[in-house]
Amino acid sequence: MIERSSDTEAKDQAHFNHIANKYFTKDLIRSSSIARQLRLKQTLKHAGLQKHHKILEVGCGGGFSASYLKGNYKEFLGIDYSKRLIEYANGFFNFSNAFFRTINIKDLEPDYYDFDIVFMIGVLHHMDDIEKVLLKIKTHLKPGGILAVNEPQPSNPLITFSRSARKKLDVTYSKEQKELSAKELLNIFTSTGYINIHSYPQGLISTPFAEIPLKPQFLTTPMSILACEFDSFLEKFFPRYLTRLSWNLVLTGEKATTSY
Repeated sequence: MIERSSDTEAKDQAHFNHIANKYFTKDLIRSSSIARQLRLKQTLKHAGLQKHHKILEVGCGGGFSASYLKGNYKEFLGIDYSKRLIEYANGFFNFSNAFFRTINIKDLEPDYYDFDIVFMIGVLHHMDDIEKVLLKIKTHLKPGGILAVNEPQPSNPLITFSRSARKKLDVTYSKEQKELSAKELLNIFTSTGYINIHSYPQGLISTPFAEIPLKPQFLTTPMSILACEFDSFLEKFFPRYLTRLSWNLVLTGEKATTSY
């Protein structure tokens, strides 16, 4: 049975339908695309993605992950509850092994049950009933499958202030979202039965490039490249020092191979 979206999700869905064109074009701008590719790579870094895997992206937006990961999966399904963003994805990409659907994860049919990896970037904090969402995702994972989420985290007060200011100033920034601390995310993963849970900081100076297309491109593109290289270095060698400084937090959890 199809569930009625909550008021929060309905408002968020309407918002992303309204700003779909602006949101889609972020990935068409080089400085932004570079940073968004890094964020995707770092989100899946510890998920063990392999070329024979079937993967599901929840909240796929315009579908660019299918392109950025091309050649690294067997099958890709991207879902989003924004009809307009999925229209853009279906109109822009034509891969034989990548598919896009307008649907809320809560309503995804049970026959989609054998994904090796499910991931979402900046999506979970837009949703109500988060525990219910994670339990639903588990039904679509193979035993031993991995859920990877990339979420804003409020540990750095300067970043929290920046996000609050952006809510007021940036028309593309959704007002229907909440902040989830690292502890809250860990508790949700644990309470919904995921195992082998790990967290990693992501994005110190590259994240603003991912979110806001900046001009002029002849300056901001090399700046974005340098920011991504700097963040990659820090995240590789000094992750524990970034935990309370980074814009985002990546969590991975595994579906148990046996039930107890």
